[in-house]
Amino acid sequence: MLCVFLGCPATASSVAEAPTHAVVVPAAAVRKWITTDELIRSYVFETMAARLTEVMTLAVEISVSRMDVRLAGLLLRLVSVHADETVSLTHDELAAELGTAREVVSRLLKEFEQMQGMMKKMKGGGLMKMMKRMGGMKGLPR
Repeated sequence: MLCVFLGCPATASSVAEAPTHAVVVPAAAVRKWITTDELIRSYVFETMAARLTEVMTLAVEISVSRMDVRLAGLLLRLVSVHADETVSLTHDELAAELGTAREVVSRLLKEFEQMQGMMKKMKGGGLMKMMKRMGGMKGLPR
């Protein structure tokens, strides 16, 4: 939408999760609608404000939250909506959702696999004991 205001070409991509019909509207027509129709103007500015909020939230998450924690949270959310507990997304799609590179996601998933193997070998709260010995993690009881 910003390119409509700036008069520059826009590159866009999308993923359709259901059968979809799309329409391409010339920028000049959109600019005219925005100046003459209050409902369209409100919709455009509300949509731009929502997108700006999403980008700002992502920037804060990237700067504050560790990527492994963000990836784990995303995977848990995705698994919780599927009865068979599977996630049918590629590493590229996960990376796009998190605002990072595919290589980062691949490396972290490999680390998760290795940790899962170690956790299976531990019994009787071994993981908690090991983490307490290592200094613990934020939020874990000491």
